[in-house]
Amino acid sequence: MGLKKIEIKKISHKNALNATFKKRRQCVFHKADELCSKTGAQIAIIVFSPANNPSTFGHPWEDLVIDRYYYPSKESTLNDTQILDENHGLGSVIDEEKVESWLD
Repeated sequence: MGLKKIEIKKISHKNALNATFKKRRQCVFHKADELCSKTGAQIAIIVFSPANNPSTFGHPWEDLVIDRYYYPSKESTLNDTQILDENHGLGSVIDEEKVESWLD
């Protein structure tokens, strides 16, 4: 039989939209974590929920990766041991002020 092509459309039911977003966010963060552990890549991901709440994933740490992107010549004040000792959870919720400072 095979796969059928389905029409992509916006989910109108609010609870279904939130549940789908949470599942997809977890999947994306899990895949990013696998990529980092297999290749040693450094990744930062910021996603916004339908309620406009930001969630982040970063390896080794989202602030470090974003700072390296915006300021490539600036040396990091944290060494790798300090970064890996930080206990940042997968998909931690962050402050809006922090996101705005990254986007400036």
